[in-house]
Amino acid sequence: MTGANDRAKFAIDSADKDLAAQDSLITLLRTMNSYSLDCSADVYWKIIKRGKPLIPFLIESLTDTTMTSVYNNCKRGKLNVGEVCHFALEEIAEFPAFVVTHIKFDLFEEDGCWNFYEYLFDNRNKKAYRDLVRDFYSKNKFVYSKFHKKELKACHKQYGIEGKYRWKE
Repeated sequence: MTGANDRAKFAIDSADKDLAAQDSLITLLRTMNSYSLDCSADVYWKIIKRGKPLIPFLIESLTDTTMTSVYNNCKRGKLNVGEVCHFALEEIAEFPAFVVTHIKFDLFEEDGCWNFYEYLFDNRNKKAYRDLVRDFYSKNKFVYSKFHKKELKACHKQYGIEGKYRWKE
């Protein structure tokens, strides 16, 4: 039975990779020439602009450990594709860390880094985190909400992003 279960698991993992690879914008994150997720990260912001239709692709890409050129101060290094996809998901819709993971992340370090990032940046957590995000997204409702003027960031304005999907409890 173990061999059959392993083959089934491999087939599911392969299907996940195929789903993630179907979106060319997400594939371009690997070669994006930006060093931060500021407005110069055009591929990243174009993904966010496409919005909700890309959420399943972003979720499946959370396990992609291919390194990007994007540096993150909290990681003290470059982000991988899965981590960039996490930040894009957060721009498109609300995925509350505690509700998704059932782990309390409520500490911010002196440097402003949230202790959730220790979990996110640990590659050993990637598959479990992806599965939790997928489960949360499939079982919850989200409502599109336009940003208030004070919520609009320069990149939102530049790329015509007017709102995000709010989690409806």
